[in-house]
Amino acid sequence: MVSVPATLRPQGVRTHYSPSDVVIERIAVVHGQAVKPGDVLLLLRDWKLEEQISSLNARRAVVTQRLARSLTSLVQSPSLLAYPADPNYVGASGAASDEELVQQQRLLEEELAGITEQLDILQAARERLTIRADREGTVDAWQTELTAEGRPVRRGDALIRVEPIDAPWMVDARVPQSRAGLVTSRLAELPETRVKVATVARPDQTVEATFTRLSEIINSTSTAAERLSTSPGESSLGLELVIASELMAGDIASEWVNGAP
Repeated sequence: MVSVPATLRPQGVRTHYSPSDVVIERIAVVHGQAVKPGDVLLLLRDWKLEEQISSLNARRAVVTQRLARSLTSLVQSPSLLAYPADPNYVGASGAASDEELVQQQRLLEEELAGITEQLDILQAARERLTIRADREGTVDAWQTELTAEGRPVRRGDALIRVEPIDAPWMVDARVPQSRAGLVTSRLAELPETRVKVATVARPDQTVEATFTRLSEIINSTSTAAERLSTSPGESSLGLELVIASELMAGDIASEWVNGAP
């Protein structure tokens, strides 16, 4: 018998990650809530992004006012085209001022178009800070509710998960390299070998699982489960198991949460 730590997870979980360094402003769902595609899960806020948008909006207001004054001045200023028969006419402020007004108008229009384009890009980035469900399922937010609301998160951090309804439960285990040979030979002889799975909270209540996949030998990481099963620097063998759906009857799975030991 080989006993190793493992973690539970539903199959097909959709994990949403932070798109940038932001603050979780509000969790729009609660743990265990059923959601559909498009439902809002989290609202994030990027203060640097908000400052950029505010600055550009202020700049756009200034440029819009300058453009309006420029157009007014151009309309009120006599045009050379109104006096084609008099080559000596240069206007009230000179022919050059008309050309300057036209050039100023074009520059302001170009600047305004550039600001609008930048704002469109930033608004799209702001939209990505609203995390929405992309599938039907049940929200796994217990870790988010405990540790993340109102706190900053870094780009790439896992934020929230959506579990498919009635998804089969998987078991991820790590076998120390010293026992990997025994396990692999056993699976080669009896590929339908069943494994007993128990939770830390209820060690006396077990269910059975079967192997579905062996991963390549990997270097052990610093997770608590792997520190229990491997020595520093020792490699481990990754095992994936699936718990038969008929074994999930009753209240056994009702207390399980994604990532539970």
